[in-house]
Amino acid sequence: MFFIFIYVFLLSLVNMITTNFLVWWSVFLMMTLSFLVLLKVDSSYSSMLNYFIIQESLGLMFLLFNVGCVQFLVLLVKVGVSPLHFWVFSIVNGLMNWNLVWFLTFQKIPFIPVIIQLLNYGYLVFIMMGILFVYLQLFLSKNMKNMFVLSSLESFNWILLLCFLSMLNFLFLFFFYVLVMIFLMNSVLSGGGLLLEWDTVLVFMNIPFGVIFFVKIFSLSSLFLLFSVFFLFVLVLMFMSLVSFSYWLFFVSMITPKSVSVVMDYFFFFVYPLGLLMLL
Repeated sequence: MFFIFIYVFLLSLVNMITTNFLVWWSVFLMMTLSFLVLLKVDSSYSSMLNYFIIQESLGLMFLLFNVGCVQFLVLLVKVGVSPLHFWVFSIVNGLMNWNLVWFLTFQKIPFIPVIIQLLNYGYLVFIMMGILFVYLQLFLSKNMKNMFVLSSLESFNWILLLCFLSMLNFLFLFFFYVLVMIFLMNSVLSGGGLLLEWDTVLVFMNIPFGVIFFVKIFSLSSLFLLFSVFFLFVLVLMFMSLVSFSYWLFFVSMITPKSVSVVMDYFFFFVYPLGLLMLL
C-alpha cells in the first residue's frame, strides 16, 4: 500500500512541475498500464479491453489536437468527469473490491495537476451542468453499484469546482475525500458484494460531517456568491435525488415477488419524489 501511494504521488508531482504534453501523455500511459495490471490479476478481461481502447484512443486525441478547449474536454473524458462519463459503466460493471476503489480514487490523482493547469472560468458552467446531469441520472438508476459510482462522480465534480475559487480548500478536501472513500468502499465492497450497508446509505444521504457533506458545504459557500439562482435549482435536485433514494431504500426493504414490477418502474423513481416535494 505504501509503494502505491509513493508511485501515484511521484507521477502526480511530475505532472505538476511540467507543462510538456508528451510528459503528461507518458504519465497517463503509465497509469493506464498500472490499472491494466490490476485488472489482469483480477481476471477482468472485458474491462481491460474496454479501458485500454478508450484510454489510448483519447490519449492519441490529446496529442493530436493541440487546442486548449479540445484537450481539456478530452482530459475530462479520460477521467470520467460528468457529463462525459458515458464510458465509465462499461468498465465498473466488471470491477469489484480494490479495483473499483483504485478506479474511482487513485486513477484520477495524476490527472488533477493537468486539469488545474488547463482550467479557466469558461468551463465552470460546464462542470456545474455535469452535476445536474448526475442528479437526473440518479433518478433513473436502479442498480446500487451504479448509484455508488454516480455518487463518487458527483463528489469529484464538486471538488473540481473548488479549483476555481480556493486551491487550499481543494487540496485539503480532495485528499480527505480520497482517504475516506478508500476506507469506505473497501469495507463495503469486501463484504461479498453486499452494498446495502448503513455506511453506504449515509454517504448517499449526505450525513452531516460526512466526506461528501464537507465537500459540498465548502463548494457551496464559495459558489453561491457567483451563481445563486442556478445553485438553488441544483440544491432542489439534490433534495430530489435524496428523496428518490429514500423511497427506493424504504420499499426495497419490504419487497415481495408481486411488488418487483412496481419497485423497478421508472414512474416510481421520478413521480413519487416529485409528488412529495410538491406536498412539502
